Amino acid sequence: TKLNSTRYLSHLHVDTAQAVVRVEIIDSFVDCVDLTDLARFYKLKHLKVTNSKLKQMICPEKPTRYKTVINNLEGLRTLDVSYNYLSHLDSRLQSSTQLEHLNLAHNQFYQLSAVISTFAKVKSLDISNNHLSETIDQKIFVNTPAFQNSIG
Repeated sequence: TKLNSTRYLSHLHVDTAQAVVRVEIIDSFVDCVDLTDLARFYKLKHLKVTNSKLKQMICPEKPTRYKTVINNLEGLRTLDVSYNYLSHLDSRLQSSTQLEHLNLAHNQFYQLSAVISTFAKVKSLDISNNHLSETIDQKIFVNTPAFQNSIG
């Protein structure tokens, strides 16, 4: 809690970072998650950044090692970014092919990003308490296998 950056995560001992499966940042002042700070978190399964003033899910790209770090998100199962100031999902999250639970509640979304349709294994999606238009593009859900049977 009370972090103003994810920079502190990069200072964890390499053995500790490589064993971490869950990172929770709560009640902080983090504008965005700098994935280079999570570079050694190879086993990360659950990422929670809630009530932390998040405006962008992922910080703007840094050219060095960034693609490798994005690949670390492949095994992410849970992403909870509720109670922030997000208005869109970063397309770089599409590498999170194992994502099962996505919580976007209490943000500033007006529309849902097509990146949601890349999450083929999503079992739960919370988009409550946003500013979503009544005309949400149904293609986003139709193209997502987990929701194909629930759209009428």
